[in-house]
Amino acid sequence: MHTFLVLPALLATALAKAVILEEVLTAPSGYVYALDLAVPVSFSAFSCMKTSGYSTVFVRGYDPTGNGRFDTNSVNNIRNANKAGLGSEVYMTPQPHSNKNGATQFRELYEGLRNGKIQVRTVWLQVTSPVNWGPNSQANINFLNDIVSMAKANFNDFRAFAKFTKATVKQFAQVENVCGVTVNRDVYTVNRSKNLIASQEERSSDEVIVGALGDDHLSNAVQIV
Repeated sequence: MHTFLVLPALLATALAKAVILEEVLTAPSGYVYALDLAVPVSFSAFSCMKTSGYSTVFVRGYDPTGNGRFDTNSVNNIRNANKAGLGSEVYMTPQPHSNKNGATQFRELYEGLRNGKIQVRTVWLQVTSPVNWGPNSQANINFLNDIVSMAKANFNDFRAFAKFTKATVKQFAQVENVCGVTVNRDVYTVNRSKNLIASQEERSSDEVIVGALGDDHLSNAVQIV
């Protein structure tokens, strides 16, 4: 009898520990909350993010480890986020020290997503970690332009860093835990959320669309921020 009395208590304790309680956020008027991440995430975690007040996830599509490679977690992450009703964006963290040029790295990203039946409207290019970049500024610019040239036939999307006039998306918190996942937290304006969430028809189809926050709804556009 004692055994049967103890087991329910242990089970209840285990279940209680498994529950992750998240504060439900309400964004200030005119703004929407988002998350960016670079780890595999389950559907249940994305559902938790959705109910916690987040509208969009930025999923890493290119991993700078080693020579750089397509992030194989990205397709499942995009599909799980889409199923949970979240908007999806994809970002690329290139590897400037790779023996592969920027165009090749972008091609790996794009083809990896297309092979996973992900329709790409916009790719966000993450330029960070100065230690990964050489001291030659022109060489760094050429590397980035190499990526842009693969995505679009002109450079209208490029903005010199010193000439930014307004922000599109702002990352305001780093390395935080949301719904059991290590993420960065972001915010963007409401007018950027138009057409962000895939329609029910799109969510039930085999192909998923990512990249509704960019200025152009093109299958191969890159936004540099």
